Amino acid sequence: MASKAKNNDSSERADAQEQDRLLDSTREEKIRRRAYEIYLERGGEPGHDLEDWLQAEHEFTTDQSKQRVSSAAVAADDRTTLNDNKKEIESWSAS
Repeated sequence: MASKAKNNDSSERADAQEQDRLLDSTREEKIRRRAYEIYLERGGEPGHDLEDWLQAEHEFTTDQSKQRVSSAAVAADDRTTLNDNKKEIESWSAS
């Protein structure tokens, strides 16, 4: 039994590592594409690779933070709406 649990833990860790690797790969690809867009927007002038990359990385990170905040706000609004609806239904039932 202990061996089975160890194998399961190892498998879960490997799955988590693979998922992290894929997320990092996707993140890097998005940053790479945005850095290239910035390069093109600047007229294709060479010599600003690092600046373009850092700007793209900053934009990506900022966008991710905004999405998390926005998602949290939507979830809070949904909870408020559910609570309001529940109170309204309870008031109908009491009538």
